[in-house]
Amino acid sequence: MVAAFTGCAGTGPAKDAAGSTSGDVPAQRRAVELLEQDAGRKGNVWIRCTPAEAVILLEGVPQGTCGMLVEAGRGLTVTDRRLHRLEVKHRGFHPYVTYVAPGGTRATLQVTLRPLAGQEKAP
Repeated sequence: MVAAFTGCAGTGPAKDAAGSTSGDVPAQRRAVELLEQDAGRKGNVWIRCTPAEAVILLEGVPQGTCGMLVEAGRGLTVTDRRLHRLEVKHRGFHPYVTYVAPGGTRATLQVTLRPLAGQEKAP
């Protein structure tokens, strides 16, 4: 049996082709199962970077400096599997941008920012 559904997630119960809103709709049950599986699946991203004063942004929101996270002995915690924009930046250096989806895992990034032209330190 094939059933058609109307509506979108979060707008109320799904309706089958006959207009029934039975809580026993297979697609609705599967959606709830998938949401429950991902609920609470936290992932951690540990970041080590040079310079340590570089600022970390997750989805554009400052999270602190690399040095602060290292001193605190923690990484960034994300609670879902979707891609998250991670940026590391510091004045006088090219920014580092990547996307992470740690979903239940622990990842470590080693980032070394490159100086902008004319900003290189003399040996």
